[in-house]
Amino acid sequence: MATILAGGDLPEKYNKGQKEPSEEFPYPIYSNGTGNQSLYGFANSYRIDDEAVTISARGTLGWHTIRSAKFTPIVRLLTLIPDKEIISTKFLNYILTQAELGGVQTGIPSLTKPMVEKVKIAIPPLNLQSKIVEILDKFQALTEDVSGLLPEEIALRQKQYAYYREQLLTFTANSGKASQPASQPASH
Repeated sequence: MATILAGGDLPEKYNKGQKEPSEEFPYPIYSNGTGNQSLYGFANSYRIDDEAVTISARGTLGWHTIRSAKFTPIVRLLTLIPDKEIISTKFLNYILTQAELGGVQTGIPSLTKPMVEKVKIAIPPLNLQSKIVEILDKFQALTEDVSGLLPEEIALRQKQYAYYREQLLTFTANSGKASQPASQPASH
């Protein structure tokens, strides 16, 4: 369903702290963290050539997001490259909100590649994934567009979004959709 890679070392040539791509260093480097805090800098090369989902495996355990192609993950940042014939990147990102990723609570909380490989998720057909993503995107847009709303309305929208996300991403054993492990062997 997805190839899982763990972030490694920094590229040979990079600029730590760079906030925008430049001609010399056009490719982002991501570490563990949330939002823009996970942007380490930019490099002149990249490790991942596909759109992917990254999962923070240190500190901000389990935070995940979609990354555009041509980036480098570092410091054990987990990268899931979906098999697009089985699962869409956006659906994978949404379904991870329902997955119990676990982790180890040590000095620094951590999540490992073998832990993610054991996670089983239900994968509906691509056309159903597309419909689910479309609905969740609309709810997410409504939830994010809260300007001018009262706090009670904001809370209600967030609850409504969470409810429908849970309903759309929960598949029963009787639904005919098999659960599959999060990873697949890398093709050679």
